[in-house]
Amino acid sequence: MNFYLPLTISFKELRRIYKLWKKSKDPRNAFANVIVSPLSAPRTTLEYIRQLRDAGEIKNLMFDSGGYQVQTGKMRFEDLLRNLHDFYRKHRWADWYVLPDYPPSLGDSDVEFKVQKTIEAVKGFMYVVPVEKAIAVIHGRTEEQIARCVKTYVELGIQYVGFGSFSTSGRKGEVNFISQQSLELLKYAYSLAKEHNLKFHIFGIGAPSYLKVLAEKGIIPTSFDSTGWMKAGAFQQIYLSFSIIRFSDLKKETLSKIEEQRNGHVCLFCQDLRELYWSRIVRIMHNLAYMLDCVESIKDLTKIKNGLY
Repeated sequence: MNFYLPLTISFKELRRIYKLWKKSKDPRNAFANVIVSPLSAPRTTLEYIRQLRDAGEIKNLMFDSGGYQVQTGKMRFEDLLRNLHDFYRKHRWADWYVLPDYPPSLGDSDVEFKVQKTIEAVKGFMYVVPVEKAIAVIHGRTEEQIARCVKTYVELGIQYVGFGSFSTSGRKGEVNFISQQSLELLKYAYSLAKEHNLKFHIFGIGAPSYLKVLAEKGIIPTSFDSTGWMKAGAFQQIYLSFSIIRFSDLKKETLSKIEEQRNGHVCLFCQDLRELYWSRIVRIMHNLAYMLDCVESIKDLTKIKNGLY
């Protein structure tokens, strides 16, 4: 299971995160797998990502379609199709290209329309992206819609699919969460992917606790991405023990809780709890380090279940 680091951020923020990670001397490469939405990322960010790619720092680069921008009303689907077509034709330096998708939102009355538009768009982009580098997104609110997506993608020869039909919350539907319905649909999509020997990516996992829930349900994707580590750090939250601890203040009770839940986690960024409290970027970097811990824990859990330990 590979964690794809989302880097659709400003060049200044990207460079800062990269330099701080290098300064930490953590032997793991947090930048090994990167996902970026090229239609939303600043030009300077894309240039820096290409430098890291050319230098071998980034091992696997995934261009995201930008469907999230359509879902949150920041871009029209027609504009996404046109702009993504032009970008993908011009830029051939990524390892994976997510094909265009039209994500439904919570309470959406046009789910069927958006599922069909996604399928049509995927078919149209088979002439733009090599099939061996394509990732098609599964959408739907029913098993029939999920199955229709998978059937179409298999017929097109696509070997990598992604699930993006989580429930959403927030004023503009910008926050993914795993409802019981979306969990059942995810399980169904995952079972179909396994049946057809497809690689499986999960888009936008909100928090480490979701990874644990999915693993306990037997859902171990090929890969996933999450911006939760960055958002949590910005909102004065840190990750520990597959959960989120909110820094409301520097009370002894809060500090004791952090120490109790470390469970062996140590990184450069959480050694000084006062700095962790006061600094947004330090919290973000700690959360990034802990995300890698979570991935390793899930991999170990998988090995144990498979009798390898």
